[in-house]
Amino acid sequence: MPEQERSGLARWFAPDSYYVAQIMVSEHSRAKIIVPQLTGTGAVTVPPGGVWEWGWQLNDRVENNGLVLLVQSGTPFDPDALRDQLLAEFPDAAGDIDGAGLDVTAAVNFIASRAPGAAKFVLQTVERTARCNA
Repeated sequence: MPEQERSGLARWFAPDSYYVAQIMVSEHSRAKIIVPQLTGTGAVTVPPGGVWEWGWQLNDRVENNGLVLLVQSGTPFDPDALRDQLLAEFPDAAGDIDGAGLDVTAAVNFIASRAPGAAKFVLQTVERTARCNA
């Protein structure tokens, strides 16, 4: 929201924009941590009340997944630090094809706690099947 449109306490305390990060953790696949960047201008920011859009290709593996969207004001997220914190707490987030797998809910809750603002989604990917056009 532009400075001239903010009123009251929001004028003093609300930031002009927020930095964002998106993290996908999966039961058996490697975690993916993305801090969106704009060419030549640095990290993507979103104004208060703004829209943040992106696309993500999911794999065809049958597994539970957790998507976490993080926001914070002040400084951009460091994807390497987020990855290091996640792997220190959950080594299976590195991708464990044959093991018991990552506790997706615990990993989602952990990574969501790394920022003052977070949205969490748990979903399951499934194997693609051929469509029947009979």
